[in-house]
Amino acid sequence: MFKHYLKTATRSLLTSRFFSLLNVAGLALSMAGCLLIFLWVSDERSFDRFNDKADRIYRLNTGLKFGATSTERAIAPPAAAAAAKKTFPEVEEAVRLLPGTALIRKGSAFISEEHLATVDPTIFKVFSFPLISGNPGTVLTEPGSIVISESIAKKYFGRTGVVGEGLSFMEGNNLYVHRIAGVMKDMPENGHFRYDLLVSMVDNEYSKQPDFAAILPFSTYLLLKPGASAQKLATRLPAFMCANLPFYDDLQTGGDYMRFSLTPLTKIHLESAMMNELGQNGSLEYVKIFSLAGVLILFVACFNFMNLSTAKSAGRTREVGVRKVLGSSRLALIARFLTESMLLTGASLLLAWVFAWALLPAFNRVSGKEMTFGFETIFRLIPVTIALLLLVGLAAGAYAAFFLSGFRPIEVLKGNIALGMKGRGLRDYLVVFQFAISIFLVLCTMVVYRQLHFIHNKNIGFDRNEVLVLKNMNSLTESQAAFLKTSIGKLSGVADLAMSSFLPSGRRRWSNFIAASDSNAVQNEFWPVDDRYIPCLGIKMATGRNFSREFPSDSNAVIINEAAVRALGFKSDNVIGKPLYYQHDKIFHIIGVTKDFNFNSLKEAVSPAVLIQLNDWATKTEGDGADNLLIRLRSNQASPILSAIADRWKSLGSAQPLAYSFLDADFESLYKGEERMASIFIQFTILGLVIACLGLFGLAAFAAEQRGREIAVRKVLGASVISILMLMSKNFIRLIIISMLIGIPLAWIAIGRWLKDFAYRADVPIWLPIIASGITFVIAIFTITAQSLRAATKNPARILQAE
Repeated sequence: MFKHYLKTATRSLLTSRFFSLLNVAGLALSMAGCLLIFLWVSDERSFDRFNDKADRIYRLNTGLKFGATSTERAIAPPAAAAAAKKTFPEVEEAVRLLPGTALIRKGSAFISEEHLATVDPTIFKVFSFPLISGNPGTVLTEPGSIVISESIAKKYFGRTGVVGEGLSFMEGNNLYVHRIAGVMKDMPENGHFRYDLLVSMVDNEYSKQPDFAAILPFSTYLLLKPGASAQKLATRLPAFMCANLPFYDDLQTGGDYMRFSLTPLTKIHLESAMMNELGQNGSLEYVKIFSLAGVLILFVACFNFMNLSTAKSAGRTREVGVRKVLGSSRLALIARFLTESMLLTGASLLLAWVFAWALLPAFNRVSGKEMTFGFETIFRLIPVTIALLLLVGLAAGAYAAFFLSGFRPIEVLKGNIALGMKGRGLRDYLVVFQFAISIFLVLCTMVVYRQLHFIHNKNIGFDRNEVLVLKNMNSLTESQAAFLKTSIGKLSGVADLAMSSFLPSGRRRWSNFIAASDSNAVQNEFWPVDDRYIPCLGIKMATGRNFSREFPSDSNAVIINEAAVRALGFKSDNVIGKPLYYQHDKIFHIIGVTKDFNFNSLKEAVSPAVLIQLNDWATKTEGDGADNLLIRLRSNQASPILSAIADRWKSLGSAQPLAYSFLDADFESLYKGEERMASIFIQFTILGLVIACLGLFGLAAFAAEQRGREIAVRKVLGASVISILMLMSKNFIRLIIISMLIGIPLAWIAIGRWLKDFAYRADVPIWLPIIASGITFVIAIFTITAQSLRAATKNPARILQAE
């Protein structure tokens, strides 16, 4: 029986090749898009799940609130890990990671490695990082020991059997040898951190800091015992903080706090956006958005299928009537039509796999992924493929099957049922939904690009263009750095120079507390800068003056931004000369106020910042060196200046390789996620429009075929081509206008939800929905006109002769 159904379904599809091709093309494109979206979503949700104990690992975070400012940090005090393991019986193990970089010798050259972390020996007890060689329980227990990845072993030694050998690190101006205690497999790409070098923490002085008030960038992870409740542990964290922080009660009394929280390991990548994250995390919001986009595109294709199937129903009513007279039951007819639907869907799925395979490299480039069609990927896609086959085949074909099988044979054979384009109620609804989705996608895409354009062109309070950032200056001696700075300053293409480790686009941050009185503490960014920093970056002064070497008292002076003025409770016209208290024993005086400038992503409002004077290569507060030389270039001078800098750097004989970046590129890198999201979104918007227009093209072709005799008679009676085009198009135009009324409000709601994540956002003018609707309208009309014009220009004599 099934063989018979398959044979007749194949014959029916081949009979209507044009409509079958449209259905296959639309379904294949939509399902290929769904497969790619599924791969992307699956990859995003797979982060950190390779760890065998992933469901028991939690990161310990620190929340701080002082005055009007509060922050959430993905780090904890160095002493917290050992104290938590000692205090809480449900904690099985704890591990800390301190990110860093390394300069490693290979032959006579030195290579900079960015993926290094100093870690506790317990890392292999908490995380699943298999070792190729070495004992996971002892590899990092000795001072100076190191575990390297398989890639690093091959890069520096050409083999993986290197346990016991040494790896030479340049630290400052000295060379240190770390003994290789183990070689691990490369960490998976789908982890929220990925390191190639793990250095033992047993001899790290910062890790021994006992004070819970020491906020150092130690990422801390707790492994709970099987069956332990993270929720119950979280309720005990306030008491844990109170027992270890002497001034905890004083903070609580003043409305401030320092508190711990837990984040499950598997939620870090998609649901955490704290300060001091170990990498660029994803976004659960984007996962939801693209999942919805995939579903919407699939709906559009299914609507096409249903539209074309019901439109063709007029040509199949007599077939149904004859089959019923000959004894076919309604159930048999439903099975026949569903087989036809499943066959067409199956063919579309095969083609979708080919499309997805061919498009995956381009999709990877846009999304920043490295997904492949390997065995694991195919295995994951098999359930999705089966689900798509059943869902699309049954859902898209069910209406036509039940609709066609319900005809009464006597009425059909008498000619009393005339369907086709006249029985179009459902099809009208489906066309409306299709183009409402299309307008929704187009408008959302336009707003996303408008917001990104706003970000790239907004006046952020400093001039990021034509600024070259020369890095690793602190690897030079003081005399070498002074020589380099002076010689670069003499180049004709250099307009200005400044020194600092802290950049408006960088991730390096130093936060501490400063007060306008002994009790009113406010959390601020602290930036050590020299006297050329403000003019070099074009930062505007609101009042007061810049640092000056002519004023020795500036060693105890600060410049604050307008956000700090508000947070500290000062009046903007009475702030110069006011004292600020730092760590109770240092007093600064304010000499100037800068206008607010954005040094974080535009998703965040400008936070309070304090600029302190950098004297030579040390600060008055933390002894922190400055490793960036900011070079303001004259127009179109980057290439010759870089060449000259490379020559001067080489002449110094520094082991550190020349490293640089451009400030505008660094700033734009803050929005890589949004850029990728916009690129993916526009591709799927185009896909949705193409699929919707395929359906519209088919309906217009069918309408022209069904009304061929009417059009011919009208032409014989003198109707013009324009009037026939209007006759053929007016119903579609009405449906598209209704689509606008549905799609625009839905898009407006979605846009509002997305834009609320930005502290600074572009306005959405009233004409933007009009343009989005206009684009969709023009594309739709062009699609309809292509078929209608063909029908309107046919020779009526041939059509009437055939009749």
